[in-house]
Amino acid sequence: MENAATAAAAEVEVVEPPDDDFHFAETDPSQRFGRFDQVLGRGAFKVVYKAFDTQEGTEVAWNQVRVSELMSTKDAENKEERDRLFAEIRVLKALKHKNIMSFYDSWYDPRTYTVNFITELFTSGTLRQYRKRHKHIDEEVLKRWAWQILCGLVYLHGHSPPIIHRDLKCDNIFINGSDGVVKIGDLGLATMLRSRTAPQSVLGTPEFMAPELYEEEYDDRVDVYSFGMCLLELSTMEYPYSECKNAAQIYRKVSLGVRPAGLQKVASPELGEFINVCITPRDARPRARQLLKHPYFDSIRKDKLLTSRSDAALAAHDDAGSEYRSLASGPVSRTASSLNEMVAAVSSGGPPLQGPPSATSVAGGPPAHPLSRTTSADAHSDKAPSDSASVRSQRSNASELAQAVLENIAEEGEASDGGDEELAGSPAVRSRQASKQASPGGSPG
Repeated sequence: MENAATAAAAEVEVVEPPDDDFHFAETDPSQRFGRFDQVLGRGAFKVVYKAFDTQEGTEVAWNQVRVSELMSTKDAENKEERDRLFAEIRVLKALKHKNIMSFYDSWYDPRTYTVNFITELFTSGTLRQYRKRHKHIDEEVLKRWAWQILCGLVYLHGHSPPIIHRDLKCDNIFINGSDGVVKIGDLGLATMLRSRTAPQSVLGTPEFMAPELYEEEYDDRVDVYSFGMCLLELSTMEYPYSECKNAAQIYRKVSLGVRPAGLQKVASPELGEFINVCITPRDARPRARQLLKHPYFDSIRKDKLLTSRSDAALAAHDDAGSEYRSLASGPVSRTASSLNEMVAAVSSGGPPLQGPPSATSVAGGPPAHPLSRTTSADAHSDKAPSDSASVRSQRSNASELAQAVLENIAEEGEASDGGDEELAGSPAVRSRQASKQASPGGSPG
């Protein structure tokens, strides 16, 4: 029996990786980030490595982009170009949005002619990879992804001047599979570098490029066009214009306004119509903010409205309960603090009290402010008696005053429907009135 248990334990034993796997291949100039040799992805201009943030104790992505040797020369023209590049990188570093990949740091390494930058790490990879792994998804999932991508674009385009991605595609959009959060990555950084190191090349990826991008006269709506092509890829699980054999054929179709054949494969007519809106010619193409109001997102907006109303109702309920508990437990809120001061003043035989309104003012006079249940000093103009019997009486009064305030809060929601009259006739108020009339130090009401 023991041998069988030992054998079973051996089958599930976790094999620890060798220590060498955790050694840094290199570190950044500040020594905060360490790069491992583990490659997460490769592109034409970029290699992405797994790295570690020693200050935060979190894993991050180390992006290394090789640039031309011209970037390392010391002549004034290239220095100005390099300064402009890093000015743009600093702008990207300042971006903060839930649907934009976090950008932590960057630097230029003259030894390797590389620009290195650190971003957050996504264990589920790109949206393209994730979609290929999960072929069966509900249409609402695709709609939620589209909404998040669009929110990220609205944020980017809302800057002055607008920040244009120029190379938006599913390979540059990332997802956290555990919570479904989608974030736009790269942010055109590779495109910026490409434009400086290879000015003769066309920016972007042909399958996702708006026709006006080829003419280099464009605005933020080129990202809307690319966004539409992303939705086409997510729906059909193939690149737009996959019927074309090369970039020249794609360019010809795009410049002639021929829509990709993949549109015929989109199962949802609603989604197909929305994609067509995104890839219309520039003059008729809406901007990202306008697309948030498109009927395609009606269900998303409805869910958000219901959620916000539910949250508001819960918050209001919590606030009401918190105010009641504060009065009952101690000087937490402003009302409770005032009540505590009243009790202390009575106990010490101090100055006249500032308490809640009398039964007459509650029933027939002007309503008191809900968070400050005090009356003017005229309501308590008599001096506090000095004899012990009066002190005991006022202590009793203070206790009943506190109870009246608590009941006033509990019934405040009914005040507009006659709650004031009910409060005026409540046992606590009647008891307080009787006490005031019997006490030589009480207010005449």
